[in-house]
Amino acid sequence: MNQIKKSATLIISSAIQKSVNNFNYKVMLLKRNSRMRTAPNFHVYPGGKYDEAIDESLNWLDVFFFSRDLEKIKSNPKLLRKIYFNDLINNNSIGSLENKQTNNSLSIPLELSYRLCAIRETFEETGLLLAMKKHKLDTQAKLYSSYFKENINEIKDWHKIIKRDSSKFVDMFLEMNIIPDVFGLHEWANWITPAHEKIRFNTFFFMCFLHDVPSNDWLDINTDEIDSLEVKLFCLFH
Repeated sequence: MNQIKKSATLIISSAIQKSVNNFNYKVMLLKRNSRMRTAPNFHVYPGGKYDEAIDESLNWLDVFFFSRDLEKIKSNPKLLRKIYFNDLINNNSIGSLENKQTNNSLSIPLELSYRLCAIRETFEETGLLLAMKKHKLDTQAKLYSSYFKENINEIKDWHKIIKRDSSKFVDMFLEMNIIPDVFGLHEWANWITPAHEKIRFNTFFFMCFLHDVPSNDWLDINTDEIDSLEVKLFCLFH
């Protein structure tokens, strides 16, 4: 049996000012290039392989928390799930599906790490960074997501670095003093590639909703993987 690889995918829905054919949003699609091993020339949502070393790195605690809260968490790891990420965990099923983590260990909750994977892969492929300034942390789930609209040149520089070395993703947040907007990502589905396929993935799909369609200024596609990026009128439930 082929080994099943973990992955995360993000369906990005952007509101538009005026409805067209009863649609009031657009969805981002990427066309994979013909050189890709998996799904060449297919239109796909942003996403990719889960990387435990990056997506479960304890350095994310320094990204999300100020020193006072971080000290509390390190002395009592249960707080991470019971208080700080309680809303995210209780409203999702990833942890129960994966079933490997306990409240007693200091580790990044899977409900968080899979979202970090989806945000990371989206940034690598499109240059769109779902993030917000670091301030007093509000860990409640929210309807809309935020994409970062400041320091465009700095973000583009980081995009070039991270395309070469994904492990630098967490460093970008620490350097820029921003946090990934995981709280606006909503769990949508969990799909596993059929057993007869040579390459198989266990993929968690998330949805996020933006207040507007990102302009080309904030997009910078990874041409090593993607031929084109399209934001189309599209209905997921038609």
